[in-house]
Amino acid sequence: IDYQDILAAVDKAGDSGSVTMDEKSKTKVFDCGGLCSQWSDLITDRTDHIWFDDPESLTPKYALASKYGLRGVGMWESTKVTYDPTAHTPDADEMWDSLCQRSD
Repeated sequence: IDYQDILAAVDKAGDSGSVTMDEKSKTKVFDCGGLCSQWSDLITDRTDHIWFDDPESLTPKYALASKYGLRGVGMWESTKVTYDPTAHTPDADEMWDSLCQRSD
C-alpha cells in the first residue's frame, strides 16, 4: 500500500481510527480496529493496524544513525511515496527533507 493510500485511509477514518507513535520502534501505527478495508479499496481483509513511517517517525531514526556515525540509512521502498521533480509533491518533499536533516 502506498504512503498516499495510508494517508487517505487515515483521513477517511476520521475519529473512527487513530494514529499513534510506537515509542519502542518510533514507527507510526494506524489503528483501524479491523475496519481498514472500509477506508481503502486496497485492503481486502480484516487488517486492524497499519504500521508506516512518515517524516516525524523517520527523523529520530536518521538522528540515531548520525549520532553513531553510521555512513547511511536505508528504506523499505521509496516508490511507495509519490514523487515528481517537476510538480509540487508535499508528502514526498517532507519525506526527503527528513532524510536531509543532518547534525554534523
